[in-house]
Amino acid sequence: MTIVNHLNVVSFTPTLWFEDVEIGYKLPPLPKCATKQQLVMYAGASGDFVPIHYDINAAKGAGHDEVIIHGALKSAWLAQMVTLWAGINSQIMEFEVEYRAVDFPGEELVCQGEVTKKFLSDLYGVIELKIGLFKETGKVSTPGKVKLALPSRTFHKKELGLHD
Repeated sequence: MTIVNHLNVVSFTPTLWFEDVEIGYKLPPLPKCATKQQLVMYAGASGDFVPIHYDINAAKGAGHDEVIIHGALKSAWLAQMVTLWAGINSQIMEFEVEYRAVDFPGEELVCQGEVTKKFLSDLYGVIELKIGLFKETGKVSTPGKVKLALPSRTFHKKELGLHD
């Protein structure tokens, strides 16, 4: 499946199998650089019209030199990185982030993730990831973790009545 938007073309990973994922694997990084226009568009789409996201005077009144990126937009970018990598047959079971620092339009940011744990449940494979949105300095502004269900060849064979 391919998504086409006004910025680029993004392809989903074909089925990612639980058995093909190793602990320590680093997800492909997803670079991001928000524009002020994107923040206004996001405010309209999400209904988050807090002035510090689009009004420079409100941002300065809150102690910032510039308007700041919506926290939920940063979360969405991290979820995008995970789902693009994991593919359409995956399912996010748990998603958690912390907003530890503000980010600004024009900053070069990058979403990163790493597999930290994997195990089989009764019906599917589960992997856990640590994720984060990083500044150019290497500082993480938005760390988090994800629990993700992936299809397992083991369960797939059982469902089809196949044996090794």
